[in-house]
Amino acid sequence: MGSPPAFIDISEPDQAVELCKYFEAHGANLKVPEKASCSDKIIALAKNCGICLKPDISEEDCRMCMNSIFSLFHIVSADQLVQIVQLICEQIASQGEKSPFFRINLLKTLFGMLESSPVRATIWLHMLDVAKKANLLESVTTDLEVVRQWLNEWSCGRDIVRKVLRSLHDALRESGQTARSTKVLVELLTTADDDSKQSRDDAHQCIVASISDPQLFLMDHLMHLRAVTKLQGEQVHELLKIFVSGTYQTYMEFHGKYSDFLDRLGLSHEANQRKMRLLTLLSLCTKAGEISMTTVEEDLLLDSMEVEHLVIDAIRTKLLQAKIDQLQKKIVVSSSLQRTFDKAQWEYLRAELERWKKNLGTVRESVGSMSLNP
Repeated sequence: MGSPPAFIDISEPDQAVELCKYFEAHGANLKVPEKASCSDKIIALAKNCGICLKPDISEEDCRMCMNSIFSLFHIVSADQLVQIVQLICEQIASQGEKSPFFRINLLKTLFGMLESSPVRATIWLHMLDVAKKANLLESVTTDLEVVRQWLNEWSCGRDIVRKVLRSLHDALRESGQTARSTKVLVELLTTADDDSKQSRDDAHQCIVASISDPQLFLMDHLMHLRAVTKLQGEQVHELLKIFVSGTYQTYMEFHGKYSDFLDRLGLSHEANQRKMRLLTLLSLCTKAGEISMTTVEEDLLLDSMEVEHLVIDAIRTKLLQAKIDQLQKKIVVSSSLQRTFDKAQWEYLRAELERWKKNLGTVRESVGSMSLNP
């Protein structure tokens, strides 16, 4: 068979005709009348573009064919473009004769041609699907901040936004990127405005994933998600409250009552103990600048050496900045994170800002008086 036609100075209708001839020469049954409109021919090409992905057509010829079809998009209506893009994406994603990397690059070319069109979401979803199945997720943009920006630019409806976020979450989770997938799941939950079983399951999964993440300690933001509030009264919501603002003792009491429930969730009791000890230490440090080692030992049921290791762990995870005074057996705290941020914390922050503002005003006045009186 010959190479695909190369178009230099030819009208779009003639270009579509030549592409149809090329497809038919490779076995496509387009079923398009000769006098059909150019748009109908382009739709027929989109339906049969899988021909280009067959083994007997080289990757270079395939790329030329696809680019020729892409170049005709500007003459079709917006509704036709949605249909055509969907057809092409389905063909590229489902045809496995060409390498996944090559097919991803074809979709990237299509993605780049359509700028801020909402149909880009369709292309990206198919790109993600090909990459996920081929373990090539790194070849597709999966950064949540970028995807969020795209969704805003494309002015996608809620259903599309949720589909994109769910697909991204599933892809990251299946590739073992638990922390990133949990962030996407939280984003997905912000879009939930119903009481469906799916939303409840998502909220449940988000809580468990957050608790089990060894690097995630602050979970206050989850308590404000509508889908999470719908779980009030359930054991999983009670468990979340403990990790948000409870103590090591309250966790141990919960474990004593519901150890079978924790096992069913797949949570490690040892990992939970470590996290709750760190969070309880954080609460103690937030309340006072200096803490007796004895107090920590009693509250967390640890000996002095274990407390030292715990403080080092808290510093390493950047929960607090502190040092241990061995002579006076106390922990001296420089700064610590807030486990929760409610009205009291906002009022404290406002008072601190007012104090800083006043101090800066005093410094400014002093500098001004010094310049007037050298």
